[in-house]
Amino acid sequence: MKFTRKKSFILLEALLAFSILSMILAVLFNSLRTSALLNEKCDRLRQIFFTRYHIQERLSQIFSNIEPCLAPLLEKGESTFYTTENPSPSLYFTFNHGIDPEEAFTGYVQGHLFLDKATLILELTPTDPHYSTHKRREVLLTGAHSLSFLFYQRPSLVQRTKNTSSKEAFELLSKWPLDYPDIPYCMTLSLKLQDKSLINYSFYLSSSIQPIRYEP
Repeated sequence: MKFTRKKSFILLEALLAFSILSMILAVLFNSLRTSALLNEKCDRLRQIFFTRYHIQERLSQIFSNIEPCLAPLLEKGESTFYTTENPSPSLYFTFNHGIDPEEAFTGYVQGHLFLDKATLILELTPTDPHYSTHKRREVLLTGAHSLSFLFYQRPSLVQRTKNTSSKEAFELLSKWPLDYPDIPYCMTLSLKLQDKSLINYSFYLSSSIQPIRYEP
């Protein structure tokens, strides 16, 4: 009776097997690492998108409820919409905040949009003097480097009446004075971020008075 000796692995075969296994594991881990990096990038882009979308929605909601003229303010020679330049550009406006869980912020409130330590902030202050100490701050965006505005002013009613062409020339302003009683037709808010990218938001101020012009 013959006994056959079972062939065992030699050192070269073992090394070859380990080499193949290491290459497979390297490809697998590289694929997992790439997938994790892509997921992280997608999450970061998703966060950026929702942050910018929130700014657009929040400010659109506010600017669509701006009142062009409130009698108590106009009697004092003040406007409900104006900009300041100290130390950086900022925008003040009065708007109808609607119904709020906190009584102080129900109805008309004053909004203040400005940059503070690279952060875009919306600050709300009640117009009722009984709640003058109440303030509410919302952080809209971080990582901002500078803020600027561009306002589109419609021609005066007299100019529009005399103008027989269908096109209306808009005057572009980077500031909106305090003593001007009207509000812009629309505006563009520009944000320069710390990574040197630029974001532009445009808003129509639908509360502005729109006279009707009849043409034959």
